Amino acid sequence: MSKFEEVQPLPYKKRQRTFGFLLLVFFIALPVLYFYATGYRFDFERPTNLVSTGGMYVAVDKTGAEIFIDNELVRETRTFRKAFYAQNLDAGTHRVHVQKNGYHTWVKELPVSKHLVTEAQAFNFPLVPQVRIISAWQTATGSMVIADALLNASATNAYIATTTKATTTFTMNEEYKTRMELFGTTSTSTKQVESLGKKLTEMVHPKATTTSDADVASDEATSTKIFGGVRLSYQGDDVIATWI
Repeated sequence: MSKFEEVQPLPYKKRQRTFGFLLLVFFIALPVLYFYATGYRFDFERPTNLVSTGGMYVAVDKTGAEIFIDNELVRETRTFRKAFYAQNLDAGTHRVHVQKNGYHTWVKELPVSKHLVTEAQAFNFPLVPQVRIISAWQTATGSMVIADALLNASATNAYIATTTKATTTFTMNEEYKTRMELFGTTSTSTKQVESLGKKLTEMVHPKATTTSDADVASDEATSTKIFGGVRLSYQGDDVIATWI
């Protein structure tokens, strides 16, 4: 006789009953889970107990931001939880706003459809803009030298403000020279843009081209033109451009 107790298998009939019970639970739960996953919910306070709902997924790029849906706080973002999925929302338009101290509030009115999830990417601009200074002169330690202090902005790199015009103690900033060379000359791409702009002007201002009076009348009668994937409409002295 063994000194240790051994686990005996379940009897055959008991295993059959267990398997049958679990199979029954599976077939009962399957339609319930399917309808729940597709947005159906039970609401006994409405005339039809089974209602269709939608969802909304809001992603935020800042930690510590508060997400509101229909003026109700639903999530405060954390380091590893910068998004929120709201479900059981009625079909229609819902107001979403994301706020954080020191940043502009992001506000949108987003539509929610039945059985679908609306996705939104919120972004909040800082109240005080952050810039990286590229000045013509810099100190030996790499700090940018500017003539006046920044107003309504904060810099991401080190800088000093000076009122003197003497530059003997400073060194030339090579990055500044490179930027000026890029933006200071007319490149081929710039000429192409200017050429495109001239063509667009000729299209919406037919009088600017040398055409006959009949052609001018024909062009002016057409309020919308399409060129290069852009739809142009001439409204008074304004040109409305829409990418198509």
